[in-house]
Amino acid sequence: LFNIHVDSVFLYEPSESKLQQVGKTDLDNYSMAVTSDDELYLAGGVSASNKWESTLSSNWEWKNVFYQYNHLLCTLESRSDMISPRVRCGLVYLEGYIYAIG
Repeated sequence: LFNIHVDSVFLYEPSESKLQQVGKTDLDNYSMAVTSDDELYLAGGVSASNKWESTLSSNWEWKNVFYQYNHLLCTLESRSDMISPRVRCGLVYLEGYIYAIG
């Protein structure tokens, strides 16, 4: 059993067939949502104390973080934390609000 860590956020530009890294996070198993205004949000997930030995769930720390992607600076900017930590929750944008479900 192994765990694959995806710690980067990538941007694909279809007109140029180009893929580029635009951000990094120390999280795994986070959730994402996109708004009708093309804003990207990341929430929750787990952070391992040692990513190379994190196949054991005892090494994981559940997170309540909430990020917004800044298109101009190509960075993830921290927003208000969620009330409780979540992993792989449903993240939905609806009528101006983002809901974390599950």
